[in-house]
Amino acid sequence: MPALSISCSFRLSGGSSVVTGEPVRRYRNPSLEQMIGTEGGTISVAGVKLSVPGDALTENRVIAVEVVRDTDMDLPGEDNRSRITPLIKLGPLKLEFKKPVRVTIPHCAVIPEVHRHSVIVYSGQQSENNKDGVSWTRESSASLPPRLDEETVEVSLTCLSFLSISLDISEFKRKHILRVVSFVDGITNPEEDIIITCCLCRDNDEELMSLIEDHKSMLGLGNYTTHQIERSSSDVSEKLEMYLELNKDSAYFIPEESSKHFDIDHACEASRVSHQFRLQKKEDTCVDTTILDAKLTVRHGDTSTESLLQAQVRSLFMSTETKNYLRKKPNVKQYEDLKLKIASQLDKDHCEELCEYFGLASDVRESILRAGDVGMELVTILDERELIMPRKMIALYEGLTAINLNEIAREITEYTASLNKSGEQPKQEQKTVPTKPSKVKILMEEGFTKTNVVQALKLSQGQVNLSRKILQVIDGHKEQIRAQEPRVLYKENFFSELGGDLTLFEAGIILMIPSGCLPKDRIVNLSVITGLDPSKLPGTGSRLCQIVKCGPEEIRLQEPASLRVPHCGYLGTTSPGVTIYGGQSEGGIDWKDLADCEYKVKDHYFELEMKKLGMFCITIEDKTGIQKHMRALPLISKISSHTDDLVITLWLFNSDDVEHQCLLQEETIQHGKIQLAEHSSFSLEPERSSISAQISVPSEHVLTVVDSDTQEIDHEHLWTQTRHKVEFRLKNQGHDGNIALTVSAKSLPQNNPFCNFEINIEMENLLSPSFTPSSGGSLIPVGRQIPTAMVDSFDAMKKHLASMIDKDTAAHMGAILGLPEDLTSTIRRSKAPGVLLLDKLVEKTVISAVKFSPLERVLMNNGNVDEAELIQKYRRENVVVSGLSPGLSE
Repeated sequence: MPALSISCSFRLSGGSSVVTGEPVRRYRNPSLEQMIGTEGGTISVAGVKLSVPGDALTENRVIAVEVVRDTDMDLPGEDNRSRITPLIKLGPLKLEFKKPVRVTIPHCAVIPEVHRHSVIVYSGQQSENNKDGVSWTRESSASLPPRLDEETVEVSLTCLSFLSISLDISEFKRKHILRVVSFVDGITNPEEDIIITCCLCRDNDEELMSLIEDHKSMLGLGNYTTHQIERSSSDVSEKLEMYLELNKDSAYFIPEESSKHFDIDHACEASRVSHQFRLQKKEDTCVDTTILDAKLTVRHGDTSTESLLQAQVRSLFMSTETKNYLRKKPNVKQYEDLKLKIASQLDKDHCEELCEYFGLASDVRESILRAGDVGMELVTILDERELIMPRKMIALYEGLTAINLNEIAREITEYTASLNKSGEQPKQEQKTVPTKPSKVKILMEEGFTKTNVVQALKLSQGQVNLSRKILQVIDGHKEQIRAQEPRVLYKENFFSELGGDLTLFEAGIILMIPSGCLPKDRIVNLSVITGLDPSKLPGTGSRLCQIVKCGPEEIRLQEPASLRVPHCGYLGTTSPGVTIYGGQSEGGIDWKDLADCEYKVKDHYFELEMKKLGMFCITIEDKTGIQKHMRALPLISKISSHTDDLVITLWLFNSDDVEHQCLLQEETIQHGKIQLAEHSSFSLEPERSSISAQISVPSEHVLTVVDSDTQEIDHEHLWTQTRHKVEFRLKNQGHDGNIALTVSAKSLPQNNPFCNFEINIEMENLLSPSFTPSSGGSLIPVGRQIPTAMVDSFDAMKKHLASMIDKDTAAHMGAILGLPEDLTSTIRRSKAPGVLLLDKLVEKTVISAVKFSPLERVLMNNGNVDEAELIQKYRRENVVVSGLSPGLSE
């Protein structure tokens, strides 16, 4: 596969264009060199791990592991598209061991029924006559068969070589998952062009960390997204398109191509590809208050993935000194000293042999041999071409030993050993024993960018939970998560490899994690999911319990964990068959029947053995001999005048405290209804029968029932759903006194009563002319109205915040939050701009006591840290808000 070559043009701030036909410099291949002694050891880089057992070596040797992202060499096999790992180079080449060594390599293929598939391993050695060529040999699997699992391939070797690993192309359909990550260069003045770098890398945390490290001089632009590529052996090679689109009102435009096409095979094999898009400012536009608003689309065929790239343009401003500091190279004095020492010992003959070994072109050789200091000239050229680097000296070591300069080669051995001893190796390779992960790494593993994580931890004074909330505000994920997963109850805790229990006391749900279950120390969360569309829930059976989610979903459990979920059924002596569905919430819930999931059915709860974290929905297909415990609850809507119709709602729902609280939250807080009576409990029998709900109004009241006073309820629907609503509408002819009515439900023809509510209503209590239903879907965990103390606290926070907002900031925030232009002008002219701004935001329901994320996000994006901290303090001091799940407290 030919290497990717991208030509880019950059416009300087003065307006002149500089175009270069040279390919963009390739990313440095991840590599690590380490001294391994006779006692053995391990080298890990970019997810690839080489394990050398004790007594495999007879002496101390420098060993290197390199992950080759793209290559010009011919690769083995009939079809390179079957390759599922990057090319691996293990050096020194041809180094033999007395015992087999193990190489573990992550792959990017999603393989169902992995035990049914096999891999083909090719080892390669450089040809004697052609240093650029590699001779490949297919390894026999008879004595040391490779091991393939869902994430890695493990190979045993007795000689170091190149490694290329493929799957049997006739056996399966390959799927590759890539992460889409974007960065943006800082700018030093408003007229400077904006450079956005969009990258595709393997779906691997270490690969992502490596990508961030390579782009540490840039700023992260949003969270990564994932793109799945599916290919079969019969597919012809197609193109993968990366397309950038700006908002039509943007102050920038794309002067060159807005799309880039990659060979799809190369994108999967090279593990990382990227492209830079240049944005040029439109004339006569001011970018000081502009929001960079772009959409990146990655697509192939009918599959596409979109990423929103948004940032305040003024947040990209940085001084020249800051840019130079971010781009400066680490201290490499020890490396420079080594180069000088080696160069001083090389004569003309040595350099000529090394030029031959490295395959340098004839004109380059002549220039080296004509130089006054041939050794220094050779070493300088090798450094410029990245054939040697501070942590990549193995090639020169091999070259020196090949021409019998073993004393000089020993200098490299000592240099590499000193690097390992002083801890100068890459961060991800320093962990030789399991340690508690840093706060930065914990949050980065959840998908947040390193830059934002550091800022959030600084704002929260190192509190992980508060940092997570800040990050979700910054990245604008609140509304997205709320729409997908309207969680009511949530709890998280930090677990070591020893495990432990996580309990949602309000719901009686317990997650039990045994010792050795987690691969490393992690934060695990547990939540109850409500509000999902019933038509999109799995199965046709009866649901007797809540839908539960355990996360993070990407954690791979090494041992099964147990989940205990209470149910609302009375089973008696029956042992019902249970169907368990598992779902992953990424990009919409995909439910699957977990037929192999082991479970126990107890009198009051189900207990599941989980092999993977995610969402769980439990149903019972055969309800013979089972009773379902349910509750009935009557409510009435508020009215604005005595002539409004009265709407009475009767809810029938599972006898579950969480479901009860959630229902009250939605009806009383969001829709402004009033509870008419305490709930009534009843049991639903399995035998199919007719169920009716009825409302009775005394004839002396000037009220008439619209449509019918009796409504039929589907018996099967009550069994399969967690809740059912019945509504009665009463026509009011102006009655303004008290009303007495009866709401009941019963089964027919047995006439078994489910509930019977005798209700007295005072019309004056229903009047609420200023009532406005909540538009934000705001949920409060307990209670039916916002506590007075919380309202007072919100008013105090508003007053303090208003005093900190000047007229320019107030007008700017009002514009961002959607206030009309004439209103923002009025705010700017006001003597108390902060007070007027916040009053108008409350009036238009943009913010409220339980809804303030839009304001908090604008403050964070504008750099108003002190003002944002007031909202964070309000969140901490109000248990009703802070007790909700991270990012969903509104």
